[in-house]
This record gives sequence, structure tokens and C-alpha cells, in this order.
Amino acid sequence: IACYPPKNAVFGAMFAYADCYGKLDARGRERMKMLTTERLRLRPLVSADVAALHRFYNDPEVRRYLWDNQQVTTEQVQDIVTQSQSCFEELGVGFFAIEMLDAPGEITGFCGYRRFEGTNQPELLYGILPEFWGQGFVTEAAKAVLAGAS
Repeated sequence: IACYPPKNAVFGAMFAYADCYGKLDARGRERMKMLTTERLRLRPLVSADVAALHRFYNDPEVRRYLWDNQQVTTEQVQDIVTQSQSCFEELGVGFFAIEMLDAPGEITGFCGYRRFEGTNQPELLYGILPEFWGQGFVTEAAKAVLAGAS
């Protein structure tokens, strides 16, 4: 799985970026580090997130939509994190952990790019814990990721 931004990403101007652009990747492009919105902090996934992501992906409602109701192993989660880190290193985009600004360090979801299965088309993939559904958090995260990728 490889991640990359769409060529024509649409974005709004309501987002403030906190240390969003930093070192250059192998192709000389700036890499995203962290995005901040009015209510959210989005940061690239790291290995230390595996346990929290494992719990997240195995939440019955999350698993129902993202994993066809199949249990997710720790090894699968580690692979996702590793692939995302590679995508950030090579392409400057990948999966972000979503944290509420008022609860830093607590992963409530994820949002980012991957290559759609079996194609070269980018897919914006996201998930958030059920207690945060219906409050616009995923829309806010997706807009930030789209803006950061353009």
C-alpha cells in the first residue's frame, strides 16, 4: 500500500498549521509533520500508537465499517503504521492520528491517504470512535489532510 495526495486537492482557509512542513523528502518536497484545526490535532502515526490503534480498530462499530467485522491483529496494525511511515518518508503523506485538542495524546481516530486496493488511485481513508460520530470531526480532519496535501 502506498499513499499519495490527489493532484487537485480542494481546501479551505480555516486551518492553522502547527509545524506542518519541515524536512525535505527524497524528492525535495517538504514533509507534513502535524496539522491543527479548530478542534483537532492530526499527526503522523508512529510505532507507539500500535496499542491504541489496535483497540480503536477492534471497536465493534469501527471494525464493522473498516474491517468487515473481522478482528484485527497487532501485527496488522503494526504493518499499517509501518506502511504509513514509509509513505510519509517517500511521498510526504500517509495516515494521521486524530486527537482532540482538549485531550492530547488520546487517539480518537485516523485520516489520511493510501493507494486504493489494486489501483494507482489515491483513497482518503478515515475512521473515528463512535462517541465522536455526527459532530463534524471527520469532515474537519479530511479538509485538513486535503489542504495539507495540495
